[in-house]
Amino acid sequence: MSAVRIVCGVGSSRRDYSRIQHAIAVGESKALCGEIALPVLVFDWYLPFEPSLSLSCEACVRLWERQNPVRIVT
Repeated sequence: MSAVRIVCGVGSSRRDYSRIQHAIAVGESKALCGEIALPVLVFDWYLPFEPSLSLSCEACVRLWERQNPVRIVT
């Protein structure tokens, strides 16, 4: 079983129509939050989703964090 690859996507915010970063699975046209978005592709490389950016969709960050829990190593 292969893992779903989550990358950066861009779309328009439902609230203010500003450009924000979404988490989107490769090959999909909807972000984790349900917003229509397109993956950011540079040649043959997908820009990774970065949840710590101020322009990241809050709903996508919450859903992404559920799939990628932070592990504290002691």
